[in-house]
Amino acid sequence: MQTIDVTETIPMPIEAAFELLVDHANYKRFPGVVDSELLQPGTAEPNGKGALRRISLGDVVLDEEITAFERPQRMDYRIVKSKPIRVDHQGGSIRLETVPEGTRIHWTSTMRLRIPLVGWFITRRAVQQFDKGFRALLRALPEAA
Repeated sequence: MQTIDVTETIPMPIEAAFELLVDHANYKRFPGVVDSELLQPGTAEPNGKGALRRISLGDVVLDEEITAFERPQRMDYRIVKSKPIRVDHQGGSIRLETVPEGTRIHWTSTMRLRIPLVGWFITRRAVQQFDKGFRALLRALPEAA
């Protein structure tokens, strides 16, 4: 398993940053995301706990379930299905806090790709790409608002 661990501070209020990060409809605005859709709404609100969402990153499609949701400080998720490569995902968490400069966002995700023999190497490369993608997404938040 490999962990992606990204922290960025962005110049916007926590409520606005949280809304952009949790609403699947916003994802198409971000670098690397081709499409996103809500497959099943959450129990208390559409993108909240229990929601099932599909995120398309071009050739890779991820279905993720929202496992924790505390507005506007936290959203946890788990990839439950992926194509064409199988992803074992222990979970991801996006945590937000208000700081003098705006909002600090801490995003972690622990995973591995199920590929015989070379999976460890491909996982390491994938984690590097996701790290870059998470950073680009977080830096693009103020422009997406």
